[in-house]
Amino acid sequence: MPAKKIEDMGYFNARVRGLKAGLFSFAEFDAFLKNKSVEKCLDGLKSTSYARHIELATLEGNTTQDIIEAALTRNASDTLGFIWKTAPDGIRLFIKALFAPYDAYNLKAVLRGLARGVKREELRYALIPAGEFDSAALDALVGVKDLSEAASMLAVWASPYATAFREIARQRPLRLFEAGMALDKFAFEYALGITRGKTIDSRLTRSIITWRIDAENIMTLFNLCNEASLSGGPDYFFIPGGERLGKDEFISLSEAKTNSELLEGLAKAIKDKEWSVIMEAAYPEEPELLENALDGALEKMLWRAAVIGPASIALAASYMRRKAGEIKKLRLITRSNVCNMPQDEARRYIA
Repeated sequence: MPAKKIEDMGYFNARVRGLKAGLFSFAEFDAFLKNKSVEKCLDGLKSTSYARHIELATLEGNTTQDIIEAALTRNASDTLGFIWKTAPDGIRLFIKALFAPYDAYNLKAVLRGLARGVKREELRYALIPAGEFDSAALDALVGVKDLSEAASMLAVWASPYATAFREIARQRPLRLFEAGMALDKFAFEYALGITRGKTIDSRLTRSIITWRIDAENIMTLFNLCNEASLSGGPDYFFIPGGERLGKDEFISLSEAKTNSELLEGLAKAIKDKEWSVIMEAAYPEEPELLENALDGALEKMLWRAAVIGPASIALAASYMRRKAGEIKKLRLITRSNVCNMPQDEARRYIA
């Protein structure tokens, strides 16, 4: 990998700061939340950075809700694609590792699209051109006629995902949930494998990835606790590679009968004091808020890393995380209008 040049990082981080300045503040989220209908949400987005994507989605004649969903997806795709294209050569490997979950997302979307007969144009708009797959690669993938052709294409490209995808293509019948789990596990394994080293960027990237793995495993435990029955044993749902929760603890905690019991067990089992405190303060009735708390702790870590290493990838990593969070919150707000969710309840999820 080419050596990182400080002047290149200075220019790149300046562009990222410009993007970060355009993110919604809590006050802006709160004002957006006060819109009384999906139509007013749409009008509000027309005066933001989402305006161009709203216009494009409107031209296709979708419903108001569909227009917003399409615009948010395209904005995320274009923005993260911009990060990938403008990243200096010296950090592209680390940005690629951070994009690995999006690689898995793209391949899972292709799987679902082929299984459900989704139109090529609709599928393409949902994909993110970054990391392992650029726009040309995604255009080719959405044009395949079946999984075998997609697997062959990945093999020709010598993609690291080729073997995992080939195994999925051989499944009879195709089990989308299991296929998705296999791709998620491989993406995290791949990301950890390409970021070995002792540089600040390498250590920071691995910290972010292991953080995400631990958070995924914790939220999976809540899903297991609240599902009557799931195929496969609890070890099947465990993603290896985290630092705070081992496989044995995961399997043991999967036997929890209630969210309260699970949170109590997590507070004792987790190998991180800050995370244990978050578990102790979490509401058993609302595990979704726990994910927000963990995201907040990650943002604090990235902020500290950006101060210590201003020429590191910390700023870009922080922006990518916050952008994904912004899209998630805007979706929640628009859907809360559709479902008539009380504003006070919705506000808790955007704090």
